[in-house]
Amino acid sequence: MDDKFENDEDIKSNINNEDITYNNNKRFNLFISFIENYYGTFKQYMSQKELFDMGKINKKLMSLVITDIGHNLYEQKNEKKEKMRQIINDTVSNDKIKDENISDKTKVKNFLDSIYMKKIFTYLKRREYIEAFKSVEPTVNNKLLEIYKLFYIIINNEKMVNLFENSKERFWKKMTDELVRNSFDGENLNKYIYKLLLDKLSFEPSHVVKINYLWKKFFENQYDIKDITGESPTTGIFFLIIKEYLEWCGIIESRKSDQFILCNILKFDILNINEKLIKTAKFFNKLNNENNS
Repeated sequence: MDDKFENDEDIKSNINNEDITYNNNKRFNLFISFIENYYGTFKQYMSQKELFDMGKINKKLMSLVITDIGHNLYEQKNEKKEKMRQIINDTVSNDKIKDENISDKTKVKNFLDSIYMKKIFTYLKRREYIEAFKSVEPTVNNKLLEIYKLFYIIINNEKMVNLFENSKERFWKKMTDELVRNSFDGENLNKYIYKLLLDKLSFEPSHVVKINYLWKKFFENQYDIKDITGESPTTGIFFLIIKEYLEWCGIIESRKSDQFILCNILKFDILNINEKLIKTAKFFNKLNNENNS
């Protein structure tokens, strides 16, 4: 499916803008007619912003753009509903019904004891990973430093997140002091991170939904594990922890994803799509009413 309208920040800002004006100068008539006739071809090669800018030329073009947005959103909604249906059917047919009342701590422990996380903790036994935290100044650029901020978002440490926003230097000092001190200079870094995650990590639906929103809004498609590891192996390990959590929740869909948690994510996404569909429909109706007035 065409993902042209996945990131809809420009769309929302324009839909909420009531001051869109159109140039109906006759010299544009031939050009507009050409674009209208070949819109289906042009749209494949244009970005979301370019399409919206083109729509500002003429109300009919804007109607075509908005109609496309609606169709894409409707397809996304149906895809997510179908995924939910398959998850429910597969769970029932394969007798894989899990106890939804299982405690959050048990879910966290199951995650930490998974084969994937055990490999990460094995890596953290190596003393060299603590060396990156012994520098007074950050050993990574601001983009990679944000990975540590995301780590603290996931473990519900708002103080550290706020410290990052106020002063990256103070954030780095606070983080490195705690990691070096609590891991006994790296000797027990794996045990310290395990205990930190066991105590602070959560798979509660409200928390997962928040992480899903933040990941997709600010972090998705921003990082490549090979690039991170090449620049900072230690940061790469922390990113792997984050990635495993996201995959376990279904925020990044994989065969590891917990199906019940994934269903909560899909429900949240469907609600968001419904809101976007309502805004899109209102804007479309506004355009048509203006055309008919």
